[in-house]
Amino acid sequence: MKSCDNQRALFLLRTYNDIDHIIPIIWKAVTEGWRAYFVFVDKDYSNDYRIKFITAHGARSIRSVPIEWYHTKVRRLFKFRIIRRAVDRLVAYFVGLFFLLRYRINIVANEWSGPFGREQAEYYLRAAGLLNLPVYSLPHGFFLWLNPLFNKEISTVYMESGKFPDFSNRNWFEKYIVQSPEHKAANIEYGMDPNKLVILGSARFCKEWSAINYRLLCEGGDFSENNDFTVLFFLPHWDYNVYRDRCISLLEKISKLNYVRLEIKTHTRGTGALDSTENNIFQSLSNVRILDDSVHSTLLIKGADVVVNCGSSVAFEALRQRKLVINPMYLHDNSTFFDYSRAVVDAIDEKSTLKLIIDAQSGHCISPQQTDIDEFLHRRVDGNSSGHDVLQSYINLLSGD
Repeated sequence: MKSCDNQRALFLLRTYNDIDHIIPIIWKAVTEGWRAYFVFVDKDYSNDYRIKFITAHGARSIRSVPIEWYHTKVRRLFKFRIIRRAVDRLVAYFVGLFFLLRYRINIVANEWSGPFGREQAEYYLRAAGLLNLPVYSLPHGFFLWLNPLFNKEISTVYMESGKFPDFSNRNWFEKYIVQSPEHKAANIEYGMDPNKLVILGSARFCKEWSAINYRLLCEGGDFSENNDFTVLFFLPHWDYNVYRDRCISLLEKISKLNYVRLEIKTHTRGTGALDSTENNIFQSLSNVRILDDSVHSTLLIKGADVVVNCGSSVAFEALRQRKLVINPMYLHDNSTFFDYSRAVVDAIDEKSTLKLIIDAQSGHCISPQQTDIDEFLHRRVDGNSSGHDVLQSYINLLSGD
C-alpha cells in the first residue's frame, strides 16, 4: 500500500446521489491522512451539510474556471457535434491535464458511468487517462434488482436488439465497484470484465457512516410537534416497472385513514415525482405533506412511525433506525433484495398494506425480529464478513492494495 502522505485523490461529484454515496469515502480518506480533493462537475453542492463536514475534516473543494467557462458558456456555440467533440478533447488534454498536474493528483474517482462520465467529468477523466492515472468508478446508488429487465431503459434496449446494454467500455476503469454478487453478475452480462468488478459494502448505508450521518442530521432534532401517527411513503422511479395507478390509489387510501399523517417523499433522481394533477390532490389535504430533496430522508425517517418503501435503498436507513418498513410488492413487477428478506414486512395488495398500517397504529403489528434485520444489513450493506470495515475497504482498494 502506498504511503498516506503520497495519496492525492480527486473525487468528481455530479448529483445529489453522488454526494450521498461518495462523501463517506472522501471522509474516510482524509481521516487516513490523504490529500482529498473534490470537484463539482455539474451542480454546486457547497452548502450541503456533508460537504461542510468533510471540508471541516480537511477535504478540499477545487475548481477549474476555464473548464467551467468552456462547458457552460462556449461549448453550446459549436453547432456541429464533431467540432464540439474535438474541442472537448483539446480542453481535456490541455486544461484538464494542467489541472491534475497542478494538484499532483495520483488517483481519480468518479460515479458509476461510462469511461468519460457526464457533464464536466470528461475533461478530468480523459486527462487522467492520458497520464495513466488509476481511475475508479464508485457507486452512486444501490442496485436492488433480482430480475434483469428492471426498468424501461433496459427493457427497451433488450426488446429492440435482443441484447442487454453494452458496458464493455467501462472496462476502461481501473476497478468498477459494485455492492453485491447480483450486481456483478448483471454487469458481466452487460460485457464487463469480471476482473474489473469488485464487490464492497455500501459506503452510504454501512454501520459506520449511518451513525455519523444520523448524528449530523438528527441529534437535537425535535419532532414532538407532530402527535399524529406518521406514515412516510417513498415514491419509486416510475420507469422501474411500477404500477403508477396502484401507487396513487394506495396514497389516497392512506390519506383517508383516521389520525394518520402522510408524508410523501419524491425520489432523489427526479424520476419519482407527482404530476400536477396528483400534486394538487394531495396538496389540498391537511394531513398530507409532499417533500423533495430539500428535506433529508434521514430526518423524515426519524419522525416516522411506519415507512412504506417501494424499490428504494433508503429502506436500509429506515432499518438502521429500527423503523417498521412495509414492502408493497404488488406496486411493481420487479424483484428486490427486500422481498422475503424477513427484515421488512411484505404486502401483497392494497388491503394487506392498509391493514399493516392500521395494525401498527394500534400497536398490534408483528414486527420483524431484530436478529433478522441485523443479519440482512450485515449481508447486504456491511460487507458480509465478520468485523468488516466497509469504508476502510474502499480506501484499501483506491490505494491499490
